[in-house]
Amino acid sequence: MTEYVVLIVGDANRWWTTMDEDQRKAGYAEYNRFAAELTERGHKIVGGAELHATTEAKRIPGAAGEPS
Repeated sequence: MTEYVVLIVGDANRWWTTMDEDQRKAGYAEYNRFAAELTERGHKIVGGAELHATTEAKRIPGAAGEPS
């Protein structure tokens, strides 16, 4: 079976700084609806995780010593 990677991109800063708990719950409910629809169509989700905040990101220097 073919495997896919799905990355759902959003405004992480908005998610954690301006959205209230009810709005975040609604967002998570939409992700759950997406997962349920995939399951109903015969697909299998084999993993998943929420990324850390962008403020926790690490920069890796490129070949010239500059962040890439």
